[in-house]
Amino acid sequence: MNKKLPKQIQIFEEPLHQSGYDLTTIIAESVILDAGCGFGELIAQLQEHNPEVYGVDIDAGMINGTKKISGAKQKVKYPDKVQVADVIKLPFEDDYFDTVISLGLFQSLGSDLDYALRAMQSGLNNPSELYRTAMNEIYRVVKRGGLYLVFPNAHNGLPIGEFQRPYPNDKGYSSPLILRK
Repeated sequence: MNKKLPKQIQIFEEPLHQSGYDLTTIIAESVILDAGCGFGELIAQLQEHNPEVYGVDIDAGMINGTKKISGAKQKVKYPDKVQVADVIKLPFEDDYFDTVISLGLFQSLGSDLDYALRAMQSGLNNPSELYRTAMNEIYRVVKRGGLYLVFPNAHNGLPIGEFQRPYPNDKGYSSPLILRK
């Protein structure tokens, strides 16, 4: 395990390696989105290796925090790349990112009252429609051949849409989900 990698994403290292990918290279050479970035601790760590790391979170308070103290550890180096946005309507062009990372996003989608209200306002009737809409939107912004790294694997029934699974995940919730466009 590469100890120089941010601890939150080390869980992806072995399954990516088994699928023919190198996490260190992905971090150094990809345009990356942290979807549901919270205070931006992961972004701050990734930006140490790569300036092309972006983040979105629905919570303006969290985003404002990224620009000040980022997870109470370090500031995000490029705060202009972090913004308030809803994962069901991302403010990026099609095929923009090489890699999208979500740590805990789908747990928030299913339990957060603000997301439930937003889903209703968007005409979505239930959590599965919200998950499907979020997955379709993430698929839209990932480049062909790009990766979507999800942890924890929120639901065995997470609608992966057109994504492919280069690393089959049969360990359920506690293992990473790796999807490729």
